[in-house]
Amino acid sequence: MRINRRLIRLSAVFLAGFVASLAFVLESSSFRSWRNALTADFLTDLLGQTVLVEGNVDLDFFPSFSLEATGLRLPSEAMPGTELLTLETARLHLAPWTGAAGWTQLPMIEANGLRMELLRLEDDRTSWRTAQKSIDQKRGMSSSDASPALIRFMSTRDIHFSDMKVAVENRQTGFVFDFVLDTFRVDQKAVAGEREVALVFDGKLNDEHVTLHGVFPEDEAFSVTSRIGVTDLSMRGHSDPSLGPLGFDSRLEIKTEDLNAVLQALSLRGEVHGSGRLEARFLRRHGLYDFEEIETLLTLEKGQSVKLAGFLRKVGEPPEFDLKLDVDLLGEKTLTAPAIFLRDIRPEALGMRLVGADKLLSIEDFNLATNAFSEHLSDIGPFRVGDIKRTPDGKLALRDVSFALGPLDKPFFSAAGHMDDLLNLRGYDVKGDLDLPAAQVLRTLRPERVHEFGRLLGHVYITEVDGRTVLEDFEIEERDSDLWDGYLSLRSESLFPLKDTSLSVALSAPDGASFLEALQLTPVDTGAAGVALDLVRHSKGIEASGEVSTGETRISLMGDLNIIAGAPVLRGSINSKAVYLRDLQNAIRTVREVSREPGVYLEMRSVQLKEHVDPTASEDLSGFQPLVLPAAEPELREEDLSDFQPLVLPSPAPAVEDLSDFQPLVLGDDAGDLSLAALKNPAELLRVLDAEIDITFDKIIGQEGISHMASAFTAQNGRAWLGPLRVDYGGGFASFFATVDALNRPDWIELSGSTGGWDVGRLTNGLGGKVHATGTLTGRFDLAARFPEPQDFASSLTGSAEIEMGPGQVSTTLIDLAGLGVLPWLFSADRRAGFSPISCIRAPLRFDSGRVTINDAVLETARVQVVAKGDLDYLKDTIDLRAEPRPLGRPLARSAWPFEISGQLSKPIVKLVQRNKRRATEPITMPDSRVPCIADVAQIRAAPDPALRTGPH
Repeated sequence: MRINRRLIRLSAVFLAGFVASLAFVLESSSFRSWRNALTADFLTDLLGQTVLVEGNVDLDFFPSFSLEATGLRLPSEAMPGTELLTLETARLHLAPWTGAAGWTQLPMIEANGLRMELLRLEDDRTSWRTAQKSIDQKRGMSSSDASPALIRFMSTRDIHFSDMKVAVENRQTGFVFDFVLDTFRVDQKAVAGEREVALVFDGKLNDEHVTLHGVFPEDEAFSVTSRIGVTDLSMRGHSDPSLGPLGFDSRLEIKTEDLNAVLQALSLRGEVHGSGRLEARFLRRHGLYDFEEIETLLTLEKGQSVKLAGFLRKVGEPPEFDLKLDVDLLGEKTLTAPAIFLRDIRPEALGMRLVGADKLLSIEDFNLATNAFSEHLSDIGPFRVGDIKRTPDGKLALRDVSFALGPLDKPFFSAAGHMDDLLNLRGYDVKGDLDLPAAQVLRTLRPERVHEFGRLLGHVYITEVDGRTVLEDFEIEERDSDLWDGYLSLRSESLFPLKDTSLSVALSAPDGASFLEALQLTPVDTGAAGVALDLVRHSKGIEASGEVSTGETRISLMGDLNIIAGAPVLRGSINSKAVYLRDLQNAIRTVREVSREPGVYLEMRSVQLKEHVDPTASEDLSGFQPLVLPAAEPELREEDLSDFQPLVLPSPAPAVEDLSDFQPLVLGDDAGDLSLAALKNPAELLRVLDAEIDITFDKIIGQEGISHMASAFTAQNGRAWLGPLRVDYGGGFASFFATVDALNRPDWIELSGSTGGWDVGRLTNGLGGKVHATGTLTGRFDLAARFPEPQDFASSLTGSAEIEMGPGQVSTTLIDLAGLGVLPWLFSADRRAGFSPISCIRAPLRFDSGRVTINDAVLETARVQVVAKGDLDYLKDTIDLRAEPRPLGRPLARSAWPFEISGQLSKPIVKLVQRNKRRATEPITMPDSRVPCIADVAQIRAAPDPALRTGPH
C-alpha cells in the first residue's frame, strides 16, 4: 500500500509537473515563436498554401479543446506582395484523440475578420493557382480535373465566420464582386446515417443585400436558394462523379422583379426597367460550366420583351453557344399603325440566331420587322470577338471585333472595331479596308481579259459621336485598268437619322467600244463616255449636280430638292451648249446593249475568311460567281438615225384641274415627312411633288444643220407635264406635251402635239425607197396609254392621229393607171413626164388597245382620188385594208384596179380584187364647196341638196 501510495503521489506530481510544463510551454511568451511556427506549418500542410501566424497562438482545454490564433496571413505565391487571405482571429476546435495523434482533423473552425482577395490578371495568372497546384500534386490529381482546395477543405468541416469580406476581381473581364457577409456558416449534420452539409450566409454583394441557404446531402439531391436584392435564385440537382471532381447536374431558375437592380449588382451602368426569368439545366463538367436548355424571358415595363433560348457551354474558357434571340419591341398589347411617312417608321420585332465558338460569332436567320417593311438575311459573319469586359466606369465593352471576306492569304474586305458601351450602344468605332479584283464583281469575262479591269480599292471608317452614327469616310476607287475609271466617296455627319451627307460618284471609259467589247457586248463607237454626280444632303433637302458625257456632247444637270410643308419641292435644270445627234444615237444604242437582258446586275458573294473557321482549309473559288453581264447576242442591224424626223407640232398647254383644296399626303418640315408611298410609287410621289426643271439645248447638231431645243418639266397639284417641247431641225419642227394625272389616272400618260415642215423626199431617201416623192409632211396626234412599261404602253394605246401632206409629186404614174384605166393613162401627160403630181394626202388614224382603224384615208392627184379603209392590229400581227382608186370627182365610178392588203402585218399579202360593178346612179356634179383630201363619196352624202346626191351618169 505504501508503494502504491508513493507511486500515486509521484505520478500525480509528474502529471502536475507535465501539465504545468505543458501549460508553461503553451502560454509562455518564451515559446511564442515556436507555437506560431508549429501552427503555421500545420496549416500550411493542411491547406497546401503558405500560412503565416503573426499574432499569438493559445491552447484552451475548457470548455473545449481548441486552439486560437490571431494575425493569420496567407500571402499569394503567384503574385508576390498580394494577400490572398487575412484573419484577425481563428479558433480551431480539435478532436482530442485525433489531435494527440497529430492534429489531422479540425472538426470546427470559427473565425472573425476574414479578408480574402481572389484576383485574376490579364495574363491569366491568379492569386490562388499556386496553392491549387501544390495540393493537387500531393493528391495525384491533374490540373485539368482538379477542384479548388479551399472548397474541398471547407466542405468537410463546421465553419462559422463573422465579419467576412471577400473581393473577387477578374481583370480580364473587368468584373468585381465585393461580398460583405455578417455571417457565413458551413454545418455538418448526420441525417438518417448520412452526412449532410448546410451552407448559409447573409450580407451584401456590391451593396445589394444577399442571402443564401444550401443543403448538400451526401450522395443525394442538393438544393440551393438565394436572394440578391429583388432577385430570387434556386438550384436543385445532384452530384455526378462522371463529370469530374465536384461535378454536378442541376436545374437553375432565376427570377427578378427589377432588371436594373441586377445591373447594379453587377456594377454595370445602364437603365433597364422590367422583370426577368431564366430557366436552364446547369452543369459543372471537368471544371467548366455548361448551360443547356436555356429559356429566358425579359419583360420591360412598357411591354417590350426579349426571349433567348439555346445553350451556352464551357463557361470559364472561350465559350460555345447556339442561341435563338427574339425581341418584341412593341409588346403584346401594343399595335402600331402602318407607316405613312419616313418619320413614322418604327421597328417592331427583331430575330436572329447567334452561333459562336473559339471567339467567333455568326448571325444566322436575321429578321427585322417594321411597320413599313420586313427584311431577312440568311447569314452575317463570322465575326471574331476579342473580349467582352466591364470598364472601370461600369460600362460593358466589346473589344477587338474583326470581320473578313475572301481568300485566307489576302481577304477582299477586312474590318475591325470596338464598342465602349454595349448596353447603351455608344462609343463604337469601325474601320475597314477593301481590295477586290474588279473581275470578282463581273459575272462573265473572258479569262484573257480579266486583268484589264483592274482592282477596287477602298476604306471605310464609322464612329459614334454624341449618339450619332458618323460616317467619317467611305471611298472606293478603281486601280490598274486602262478600260475604265471609277470613284465613289460618301460622308455623313449622321446616318441614323440621315443628316449632312455628301456623295460623289464618277464613272468613265476612255473608249466605250473597247469597254463593251471587253464585256462581250456588241461594241458601240461612243468615244469617251462618262457620268459624274455630286449630292449634298442638308437639313431641308438635297442639292445635286452632275454631268453626262458621250463623244462631243456634254449635258449638265443641276437640282435642289427641299421638303416644304411636308411636300417635296424640286427646282433644277438640264443644259447643254451642244448636243450631237450621233452621240445621242450611240448613247441610246449603248443603253439598249447593256440592258437588253434582265439579268444585268451586281452580285457579290460572301466569301468567309477560312482563318475564322478552319485555318487549314484551302479556299475553293471554282464556284465563285462574279458580277454578270449578258453574253453578246447576234449583231443588231445598225440604225442610222441621223435623218430621223420626229412627228410633233406645237400645241397649247393642257388645262390644269383646279386642285386648290388638294391636301398633300405629308406634313412637316424635314425629309422624314416624305411619305413612304411617294418613295415606292412614282405616281404617289407625283401627287405631292412641286417641280420645275428647265431643259435647254443651245445647239442640236446633225447632218442637216444646227437647231435648238427649249422645254420644261413641271409638276404641281398632282399633275405633271413635259412641254412645250419644241425641236427645230432640218427645216421642220416638232412640239408636244406629255401629261400625267396622278390624282385620277396615275398610271396613264397623255401625249398631244403636232408637227410640220418635214420634207417627204428626205424621208423616202432615208428609208432607201425606190419610189421618190416630194412634198411637205404635217401631222397631229392626241393619245393616251399606260406607262412606264413599254408592253403596257403598246397594249393600252388609245386616241387619234392624223397625217397630212401638201402639194408634191411622186415618181410613178401607176396611181393614175389604177384610177383612170389603161387608155386614159396611155394618153396622159403625166405618163409622158414620168411622174404624178400629188395634190394632198390625208390619213386619219384611230388607236384602240393595239388596233388601228383607218377610215377614209385619201391620196389625191390632179385626176385620181384613192380612198382606203380598214384596220390593222400590231398586237395580233394582222392587217385588213382595201384601197379603191377612182377618177377625181366621180366617187361612184368603177375603180379600175382596187386592191387589198391582208394577212400578217409583218408579211402582208397585196392582191388586186375583181372590178366592182358600176353603181346604178351617180351624182351629176360634185358640190361647189368640194374640199380636197376628203373622200368624194363622203362629201356627196353630206351635201344638203338631194339633187346632188343621185342622178343619171
